Amino acid sequence: MAEGNKLQAAQYVDTVPTSRADITDSGDRGETGIAIVEIDRRLRIRSYNDEFARLMGILGNEAVCTSCRTVLNCTFSADTCPALRTIMSGKPFTAVDVNPCTGIPGPYQFTFHPIRDSSLRVARVVIAIADFSEVIRRLRSELERSYMRLMDVNRRLRDLEGVTTDILSIVSHELKTPLTISMGCIDLAMEEKNAAKLRELLLMARRNLMRENRIIDGMLELSKIRRGVMTLVFRKEDITSLVHKAVKEKLPFAAQREVRFDLNLERVPRVEVDPAYIIYALEQVIDNSIKFNRRGGVVKVNTRTVNGMVEIIVEDTGVGIAEENLERVFEPFYQEDSSASRRYPGIGLGLTLASKIVEFHGGRIHLESRGRNTGTRCTIAIPLKRGV
Repeated sequence: MAEGNKLQAAQYVDTVPTSRADITDSGDRGETGIAIVEIDRRLRIRSYNDEFARLMGILGNEAVCTSCRTVLNCTFSADTCPALRTIMSGKPFTAVDVNPCTGIPGPYQFTFHPIRDSSLRVARVVIAIADFSEVIRRLRSELERSYMRLMDVNRRLRDLEGVTTDILSIVSHELKTPLTISMGCIDLAMEEKNAAKLRELLLMARRNLMRENRIIDGMLELSKIRRGVMTLVFRKEDITSLVHKAVKEKLPFAAQREVRFDLNLERVPRVEVDPAYIIYALEQVIDNSIKFNRRGGVVKVNTRTVNGMVEIIVEDTGVGIAEENLERVFEPFYQEDSSASRRYPGIGLGLTLASKIVEFHGGRIHLESRGRNTGTRCTIAIPLKRGV
């Protein structure tokens, strides 16, 4: 039993430092080990480890055989001394002290463990002193960082709430406006006797219903993209032919806005694409170039081959885009002017959808603008070889 107790005590005992430099270096490294000191029944220190020496600022074996009360600056009375309590009861004892008798700011956890001799009498007590100040400092630091992250999330949620409100306002406005116009036209048409005016009213209703249908189609396409349920069917296509089809689809809108096209389409190699989706993407880009153009403006469309890519360049003479907003225009529902009274209709999905479709083809889309009223240049690049 005695040998067992010696081994048990030895587990807590380490060598002591031989110089103050050892103590200083240990502290500089920020080690946070457990300080161990062994005392006998007369409360004299029998041994201790490096961490205890560092904690108390002692050198070598100078504290051996010294009263623990002296070394620890103990203020306990005989009735309250936890070491004596452990000796008398023979039971381990643990206490946490924010301002321990060591005089060093804590908190510390003190564990008093009895060591028995062969007669089962408590001969010595091993005291383990664990410093939690660094742990608490780190916890406090982590709590502060967590708090800052939480505040940031709250701010973003507030911003998101504002953006969501704006989006709902824009979407509801854009859906309601053409529907209201169409219903008005149909009501008037029901009373109209003149065939020419009746046709004009019905055409106006049709145009607005088609506008609403385009908005709904755009939202459905975005939903398909986000859910990953788009199915692209690739085949070799003549890009020039696809550009012509997209331009032809937008001729009525261009005429309505008094915008003309200037096409300069070079012969380029056939490329593997999904023709329907590429035409759809081109229509979105061209639609923007017409909508944000000036009356009497021009939309130039060019094609060329550069560095293994087929490029389709759509350039307009419109209002342009502020440099700081060039990347944001690809965000869903984003418009530079998002107010309900904005000049240009739409919900801001055109370039979002176009960029996603081009990305699915392994390509890229790039916008350039020198600022307000300088026009915008949009370059769609599709690789000649799919997967490259």
